[in-house]
Amino acid sequence: MMLFGFVFAAFGSVFCVIFLPWKLLDEFTLDKAPPLFVDGRVTHAEKSNMSINEVPVWKYEAKFTDGSHEMTSVGYTTGRSFAEGDEVSVRVHPQKADLHCPEGMRMSKGSPGSSFVLLFPLLGFSVMVAPWFAGRQRLRLYENGSVADVQVLSVRETKMFVNDRRVVQFTVKFPHLPETMKVNKSSYEEVHALRNSYETQKPLHVLYDPKKPKRFVTVEVG
Repeated sequence: MMLFGFVFAAFGSVFCVIFLPWKLLDEFTLDKAPPLFVDGRVTHAEKSNMSINEVPVWKYEAKFTDGSHEMTSVGYTTGRSFAEGDEVSVRVHPQKADLHCPEGMRMSKGSPGSSFVLLFPLLGFSVMVAPWFAGRQRLRLYENGSVADVQVLSVRETKMFVNDRRVVQFTVKFPHLPETMKVNKSSYEEVHALRNSYETQKPLHVLYDPKKPKRFVTVEVG
């Protein structure tokens, strides 16, 4: 699982590098500033190496002057919206002259909607961390857990699978707790022990977390 998570996160990171709108913060800063527009003209238009929903992203360069110097502003659109020679208004930040973008364009190749690609590395890292987190929980259980004899009252197979093993739901009763609780198990040894306890109606020794009794492991696995 950790290896799968690493590969998934690595591929997701590549997609992030390609599709994320890396200048979204700059664009937000420019949009929030008082509007300052100068006249410009598109001097170059080309299709980029990115497509969004199979629509090519176009890159443009627009020339404008800030009063004393000629400058170039770069913008992008999904689908062609401008041509060389088109007159455009360039929005310039009043306090940051190097922060600008032609109107009707964005500053990044990727659109804000492309940010969904962040889900891929996040899911990958989650899969990587989950086994480590589960191991830490089990270690704390071994160090600080308590032992009890639980009664298994019911067994129900679910439609879920973990590592190709069916998840089985058990209803158990701790002797010192007033209510029953439902727990899901997929480990072969624990499922076997809990089933056996249910079928023989014999209490089962478990090691459990006093703060969260649902978190337990069986002591008898034969």
